[in-house]
Amino acid sequence: YKRQGYGWFHLIIIVINVCITIVFIRRYKNHNEKQVKMTVFYFGLFFFFLELYKQLFINVFEDRSSYNWSTFPFQFCSTPIYICLLTPVFKEKIREYLYQFMGFYYTIAGLSVMVVPDSVITSEVTITMQSLLWHGAMITLGVYLIITRNLGCKIKEMIPGILLFCSLTCLAIAMNYFFEQMKNQYNLSDSFNMFLISPYYNSTVPVLSKIWDATNWYVFVCCYIISVNLGALCIFGITYYIKKLSLIHISE
Repeated sequence: YKRQGYGWFHLIIIVINVCITIVFIRRYKNHNEKQVKMTVFYFGLFFFFLELYKQLFINVFEDRSSYNWSTFPFQFCSTPIYICLLTPVFKEKIREYLYQFMGFYYTIAGLSVMVVPDSVITSEVTITMQSLLWHGAMITLGVYLIITRNLGCKIKEMIPGILLFCSLTCLAIAMNYFFEQMKNQYNLSDSFNMFLISPYYNSTVPVLSKIWDATNWYVFVCCYIISVNLGALCIFGITYYIKKLSLIHISE
């Protein structure tokens, strides 16, 4: 298959993901809160086992002598492992905030990679499949939560997502900084670029990397935070207007 987006392999995964999402939503759109909570947990297990395969493949099957820190699972698209598995332990109000975050932010994150997939398409077929299945599942999860939790009605639904995303970004920046401090002390040779925003490595984020080249890292990070939040806001806006048009149609 082609080692860039929109080869036959990528297109097949897109078609499969669209079909799965449609069937999944039609079947489970009337889930109550308890069922949603468990479904999110099952998504977390799915993400966990996908990540486990990736970690085993890269760090065990390839017979490395030490852990490859560049694969540490704390990219933004890795956060479903933690959030989905932890969601059931929180009280209902906190869970609702997490649903709002996942609904808007995971949908845009999954769509971004599925539309511009070059960063996840590698020469290893199974790792490529793992990445595409992962981001496709993020879309399915996001749309599922938007529908089952009736998201997209009030702009205040964006607030929990903005706060959580900014907090996760700050955590990623701190992790990038501390790893570089430890790197020299322990003679680590791997790169460590969580959220792809480390100031120590060139950015691979489309478009935003050029902003860094033209300005500096601080402007780049601000643009990164703004662009992701705007992307999530676009998902909210699309959802809002679909609901509004549906209500108009029903009233007529």
